[in-house]
Amino acid sequence: MRVTLNRFVSSADDSLSMLCINGKFSAFIIEDEYRQQKVKGETRIPAGIYKLVLVDSPKFSPIYGHKMIMLEAVPGFTGILIHPGVSQKDTEGCLCPGNVARFNPMGESRLEESKAAYFRIYPIIAQAIQTEGAEIEVIDSDL
Repeated sequence: MRVTLNRFVSSADDSLSMLCINGKFSAFIIEDEYRQQKVKGETRIPAGIYKLVLVDSPKFSPIYGHKMIMLEAVPGFTGILIHPGVSQKDTEGCLCPGNVARFNPMGESRLEESKAAYFRIYPIIAQAIQTEGAEIEVIDSDL
């Protein structure tokens, strides 16, 4: 399975993307902003293609009752998960899905209906990881 994350707009605080599963729009994603020099917990991951795997997360697995989707082998980053969140303050480099995106070029952008989006995309991606394998292509269309 191919998942595509196409970053379409960014500000000094955050980045918004469209997540597509097998070419079909599935959710918006919010993450940290672009930086040339990485700042821990404040920088989005680099564009590229990453394998998706399921892992136990001490923070999120007890909350959601399942293994979490993680991007494997992201250069300079560890533990990049897909999990619910409404702003870049919830990300620390991770990808947070939502059904509605509200871009604010002068401040913090926000997502709405994050848990609904997460629980819609999670079983599709998790099933693919377990059966056929899955990867995500991260594209910077916003730079």
